[in-house]
Amino acid sequence: MIVRRLALVGALTLAAAACGGGGKPAPAPIEGRGAVVVALDALVHPVHGMWLWDQPGATVSPALHVTAGTGAPPTERLRASRMIEYWQESYWRHVAGGIDGPIDRLDRDPAERFAPSYGSCDTDETPPDLRSWLVAKDGFREHYEPILADGDHGIAPALMADMAHYRSWGLDVWLLEDRGRLWVAHVMVWTPCDA
Repeated sequence: MIVRRLALVGALTLAAAACGGGGKPAPAPIEGRGAVVVALDALVHPVHGMWLWDQPGATVSPALHVTAGTGAPPTERLRASRMIEYWQESYWRHVAGGIDGPIDRLDRDPAERFAPSYGSCDTDETPPDLRSWLVAKDGFREHYEPILADGDHGIAPALMADMAHYRSWGLDVWLLEDRGRLWVAHVMVWTPCDA
């Protein structure tokens, strides 16, 4: 189920790129352009893999490099990672919560990405009509260079290029376009307002 949700983010990104403009994209079927996904491996770049990030402290950090071809279920891969126990147990549930619902309230290339409608720490409650956004081309290095400067995490340069970027409060998904399709490059879960 979570794999289909991530494929939906990819399909919406394709739709946004095809429509080339603002506003909410037309509903995009999951079929077409190679976006039918039957396993987590289908989302993973065959050469560069995919990175799962968690938030062990004040900020997110890369925790698990997922490669294609292992055939291991998503939950099994988390158990073999260095993620803290909380994320091993709730990672995919957190990802699903960042896609279900918010993806129906998606804005493309918003002028103000940090507007309260996308989440805010100024209130104790998450608004029931929380919105998400999708940016067709965003600077990955600009956002994460300070984190990645702390050491060599082994992330391929191709996975640090400008990419499509989906955000829902507590979830970021970065998508790399290569070989005529989109691949999930990074999935980042974080707990808003924890610092």
